[in-house]
Amino acid sequence: MKLPESISHKKAVEFVKEKLEEELDIRLEIKKIDIDWKRSSDLVCTNPDLDQSVVVIVRDRIGLTSNGKLKAESRDKLVVDWLALRDFPAKKKILVITDFQVYHKLLKMWYNRKGLNWRKEMHPDTEIKLIEFPVFENNFAEVFNNKSFTVSQLLGAMKFNVLKYDQLPPEIKEVMLVMLRRLGYLRKKTKKIDFSSLDKK
Repeated sequence: MKLPESISHKKAVEFVKEKLEEELDIRLEIKKIDIDWKRSSDLVCTNPDLDQSVVVIVRDRIGLTSNGKLKAESRDKLVVDWLALRDFPAKKKILVITDFQVYHKLLKMWYNRKGLNWRKEMHPDTEIKLIEFPVFENNFAEVFNNKSFTVSQLLGAMKFNVLKYDQLPPEIKEVMLVMLRRLGYLRKKTKKIDFSSLDKK
């Protein structure tokens, strides 16, 4: 399936850049610099006038299995991202995850299992951060007060039949089809949407 331009990695990085600049009150540059472990940055701040340097990796194409688990190769990729950032000489290192479910799966596996909180405590400068992308303007569901929807919000509304896939505008349908497949909700054989494992996720 061809990836819609609206959710390309480039668009994800631009969206994350805007959000982080607003939150951290800094100017970030879209730039690839070699980090370690064959990793490179998506965003950096290297302004010598600031008492901080920032390096960011953005992960926006991580999938889940049909039973709500992080795929092994995805899990390993994210772990290496974190390790590479941890060892990089910057004041602040951020691994941005753009999907709500993937973010919480990673936190549970990497930080919240018994005995692993030391990772967070020993390396407070290396952060795993959720910035949901894509975000859709709500110009199609007047019953909701939301000005916008994230993928996770649309999934929840679809699961509880508050909003149906067929009610979405064509351009959002196209994106959601990609996300449904990536997150394990679209059955390969029947091509039907299956939310039976959503509670596990």
